[in-house]
Order: sequence, then C-alpha cells, then structure tokens
Amino acid sequence: MTILFKKTLSFITLLLSVTFLNAQENDGPRESNNKTYFISDKGSISDVQPYIEALNNANLKNHRLKNKHYTIVFEGGLKVEVLSAREIAAAGWNVNPSDYPEQFELSRNEPVFALGPDNFIIEYHTSVTKHN
Repeated sequence: MTILFKKTLSFITLLLSVTFLNAQENDGPRESNNKTYFISDKGSISDVQPYIEALNNANLKNHRLKNKHYTIVFEGGLKVEVLSAREIAAAGWNVNPSDYPEQFELSRNEPVFALGPDNFIIEYHTSVTKHN
C-alpha cells in the first residue's frame, strides 16, 4: 500500500453494516402493498413481485414518518413511498402516530436498499468517521 493510501485509511474509515428488514414477531405490523406503502417508480426493475413479497414481510417503522410519506430507493431505481403513520392508523392499522417522528434528522445517512436472497430486504449503511 502506498503511504498516501495508508494515511487516508488512518483518517477515514468506511463502515458498512447490513440490516435485514424482515419483520420479527411482536415488532409491529407487517406491510401491505397499496395500504402501508406503494411503488411509485419501477426504475429498471422488470419484475416487482419479489419486492412486493419482501416488503409485505417487512416492518418499515424506521422509515415511516408521522404525517408525510417517505421514499426509499432500491438498487435498480425502484422507489417505494412509505405511507405516514397517521394515514395507516386512520385506515385501521394498529399504530400510534405519536411513536413516529415528524421528520428525520438532517444528518440521517439514507441506506441503500437491495433485494436479498429469499426476498429479504437488505439495508446497506455507510458512515465516514475520522480517526485522530
């Protein structure tokens, strides 16, 4: 490795963590196409059914806002509009809108979403930190 590369690595570390969005028992409602989310743009994805199956088995609570839609984007450009907590509560879903934020913090680092094996949603998170 070059000295410049080593110095760069000593100052900046790229962390990659993976989160699976599959819902676990008692962690909230399962999603439902056109009820708790909808696909607003298919991007370059020709078959959205595996995405729908994965989303229907997910809990998108960490990507839902209290009063407005939030868009998540998958590799390949597929865009999903996550309906607000207030909207799904009004439609009869067992959620408490006060448990959701009005907006996400500006420092929020949006993950990259991907469809994983067996139709699981994978979130790839990156963050850059400095080392002294």
